Order: sequence, then structure tokens, then C-alpha cells
Amino acid sequence: LRTVLARMHLATGRLLSTRPLSEDQESLVVSVAENATELLGMLDTIMDLSEMNTGVVKPPRNVVQLVDLLTELVDLFDMAAAEKHVALSLTCGSDVLVLGDSNRLRRAFANLIDNAVKYTQPGGRIEVHAGSGKGGVVVTVSDTGIGIPADDINQIFSRYYRADKSRGGIGHGLGLSLTMAIVQLHGGTISVESELGKGAKFSILLPAGAVDPPN
Repeated sequence: LRTVLARMHLATGRLLSTRPLSEDQESLVVSVAENATELLGMLDTIMDLSEMNTGVVKPPRNVVQLVDLLTELVDLFDMAAAEKHVALSLTCGSDVLVLGDSNRLRRAFANLIDNAVKYTQPGGRIEVHAGSGKGGVVVTVSDTGIGIPADDINQIFSRYYRADKSRGGIGHGLGLSLTMAIVQLHGGTISVESELGKGAKFSILLPAGAVDPPN
């Protein structure tokens, strides 16, 4: 599948660069290229999910400083939030450590913040918090957005599930299932509290990390 999609992307690139096209033709070719890129991204996500769910992937035991990781993400999404007139803030302890794969953890937290930005109306707020508690490190992403219907709460982490009027309404239903898989890969848990029309709060509990003493 990757090979076929890569060929499609290459073919559209050549078509755009070597042939004079009308405005409508160019628009169609660009659309095909964008769809091929999106499908490649979906395929990578599905493969990543499968590897994590079957136990093929073992995360590295690297020390991850969450204040740095979350600060980077909040800075990244701040412009998108500001464009919607949504306040995005971060509260994080100065020395909150976990062990694992920083890239995968970044992707998990990014999915939650991205969803919060998408589903929070102008004038709302998003709060990201990280600190010690409950025998580990707790990271929460809460918002004042549209919320999640009670009937969908238990299904939003299922692969491909999209609720009609909730956070699953945009995309392909892979973001939250990927987030859960990453959290579980790191020995953690994820939960959500929500009230329709009043927002949602996602909570991730991860084992606390520590720097291994020298031998």
C-alpha cells in the first residue's frame, strides 16, 4: 500500500511540474496528491497501532521531562487557539519525569490538545496540567468545548469510532485510539469526564520516572 500511494504522489508531482494544466485540472491533481498523503498518514497510524497492540513495540526507557515536552506542544498549538479566540494555558511542575518514548508521548498529548482546540468555541479555554499524584504522574487536558454525549464516552477510544456530534465527528477515528495505545504502552491509563455542552477533561496517569543511578 505504501508503494502504491508513493507512486500516486510521485505521479501527481510530475504531472504538476511537467505539463501545463488548466485551473480545474491543477486543482484535481493537487486534491489527489493531498489524499494520497492523508492515506499514507492513516496507514502509518494503523501500522503503529497494530505494532503496539500486539506487543511488537517496546518503548525505550529514556527520561522524559514533561515540562519541556508540554511547553513545546502548547507553544505549537497557541497560534491555532488564538485564531479561534480560545485561551490555552499550561500548569506543570518543574521536575515531572516519566520514562519512555518522547516522540510517541508527544504525539499522544498533541492529539488531545488538537482535539481540544478543534472542539472549543471562541471565548472558551483549554487548560493543560501535569503534576505528581495517584502514585504516578497525572497529565490532564480540559476544555470548555462541546463535550461528549454520555452514550459515546465508552466508545471514543475504539478504533475508527466517530460520534456524530462529539469529538469523533472530524477525522478518521484513529487519534484517540492511538493515544490510548501509546499510554498503555507506557504502563499508564487514560480516562475522560465530560458533560455535553460544557466541555471535557482527559486524564492520563503514567508511572513516575527517575534517573537511574550510575553503576
